[in-house]
Amino acid sequence: MKFHARACGGFTLVEVLVTVVLLSFGALGTALLQVQALKATHAAYQRNLASLFAADATERLWHGLADGAPAEDWLADWQLYRDCAEATGHVCLPGLQVELEPRGDGWAITISWNESRLDEPDARAMLEYVVDVLPAGPP
Repeated sequence: MKFHARACGGFTLVEVLVTVVLLSFGALGTALLQVQALKATHAAYQRNLASLFAADATERLWHGLADGAPAEDWLADWQLYRDCAEATGHVCLPGLQVELEPRGDGWAITISWNESRLDEPDARAMLEYVVDVLPAGPP
């Protein structure tokens, strides 16, 4: 029984190399998609924290206004505790800045933070939270 080289089919080295290159591009694309998903998830996490911080700031603002205290007495300590400058293990936003501004019948709470996962190194994200304050006394 004779075997001919042509009769024994198989893969050539070129076919194997082309397959490896195509699979490598596919794996690289999957890895890039995963990185983008991680960036988006982290940005959503930070925006959620900013929203929670704005709600907490609203409660403190209402409490201060109900007691007749100036609206910003609590702000400096509150902001320092929620900034990531101190390694205390608490939930924080890097470079947190909070501004309170009276606006019409309410207040605007502007929260901004460093978004370090964006392509720009000095990029800042911002959330504005507007709160209506009820007028004093019965209507």
